[in-house]
Amino acid sequence: MDLQPLLVMVVGRGTLHGISHTVIGATVIAVFSAVTGKYLSEYVFVWLDKDFTEFQKSIFDLPKFISYKVAFLSAFIGAYSHILLDSVMHSDLRPLFPISDNNALLNLASYEQVNKICIYSGIVGAILYFMVRLMVVKSSRKLPR
Repeated sequence: MDLQPLLVMVVGRGTLHGISHTVIGATVIAVFSAVTGKYLSEYVFVWLDKDFTEFQKSIFDLPKFISYKVAFLSAFIGAYSHILLDSVMHSDLRPLFPISDNNALLNLASYEQVNKICIYSGIVGAILYFMVRLMVVKSSRKLPR
């Protein structure tokens, strides 16, 4: 999604947050990401699994198969949340273009507040993930083999 802004910064021409940061652009990117990301992630997970120790495998539990439902849900959550967060911070963003040139979310929170929310959410998410994985690992060890 941010390849367009990167290209604009490198070349020095164009709209920084253009079509890739609209609902239409995000939808196209999400579909492309879901289809390609499903297979790429499965490949990478199988490759990583070969080098993981048993302990690492129990902690990270890499799937060997990703359903289309998970791939599409993940891609759409990522694409639309990206637009939502960028809409708050960037004045050149027009999320509903071509229907509207308005950005109603602009300045809803400061750049620093959005970054803090992302950092704290990531920390809480990581803690919750590892707590759940620890409980799963502990409960699987209690089961008779």
